[in-house]
Amino acid sequence: MKTGQHLQDRWLGAYLLLAAAWFAQLTASGQTSEAISREVSLFNFGQLSATTEAISRELSVFNFGQPPANMEAISREVSVFNFGQSVTGVEAISREVSVFNFGQLFASAETISREVSVYNYGVPPVVFSIGSTNVLGGETNQVPFVLQTVLDLTNLSLMLKTDDSHLQVLAVTPVSSEVVSTVLGTVSSTGHPIVFTLDPAVLPPPNRILAWLNFQALTNGDSAIVPLTMANLTAIRAGGETVPNIAVGGQAIIIVTKPILSTSAKPQFGITMYGVPGTTNAIEATTNLSPAAWHELQLLFVGSRALILSGLVTNAPQQFFRTKQVWP
Repeated sequence: MKTGQHLQDRWLGAYLLLAAAWFAQLTASGQTSEAISREVSLFNFGQLSATTEAISRELSVFNFGQPPANMEAISREVSVFNFGQSVTGVEAISREVSVFNFGQLFASAETISREVSVYNYGVPPVVFSIGSTNVLGGETNQVPFVLQTVLDLTNLSLMLKTDDSHLQVLAVTPVSSEVVSTVLGTVSSTGHPIVFTLDPAVLPPPNRILAWLNFQALTNGDSAIVPLTMANLTAIRAGGETVPNIAVGGQAIIIVTKPILSTSAKPQFGITMYGVPGTTNAIEATTNLSPAAWHELQLLFVGSRALILSGLVTNAPQQFFRTKQVWP
């Protein structure tokens, strides 16, 4: 195809659709070459010139070694596929898969996709999680419901399970613009039913806070670590199909009088003490629980609700810790 030459005799139809895919080389750098195809427009080229335009319904750019800065790929199915590296001005707009198996993306590379924007990361199409927090007895607080997906969801429903003797669920407050309505159903022995109605036409970021769960920490019990788990999570798309999902729970650490020790393993092992500000607490340890011989390691003044403990690691094969309030 020569510079400036346009496809003639469009009555040839399907016979010319794949023409651009089989050329061994497009025009030299700086020249203008346009490939318009219903099936495959540009396929397995080593290098495109800066003004080459690929517009395709199925595959627009496939297996390039390096795209020029101002190349645009617009496709219904796959717009950019198996690049070794993307450059600053590459834009991928696709209905199905917009960026697939990239070695590296640059900050200004844009990915807009209805189905999958970044593929092959081992996660399900919908990940729904609830956050964690700590709170003093009698206080109100909130944790986020976080939705991670690029699908056109219309409905998201779940059963929230928690300990109602320590925590009273108050409300669900929408945050994302896609939320049409929320319904917090009547609590039962199986939990708190929650239903989100979503607008599939709204395209928020793939990872966003969908809503807040508002609750009050009760004082009729002692301190506790209260789980926030979800069961029967169902996600429905605009076409009516139910999609795979995963629900990730959280927790609320409620401090009434007694302090609580909580461990974490990421990014490294650590112990955090949650207590009532203005109190003094003792940290005790033992290497055996049967029989237990507790000895005091530290006396700590709690100036805030949470205090990260350090210097507790020993050479013992195992060690156990506990804390108790000693003043006032």
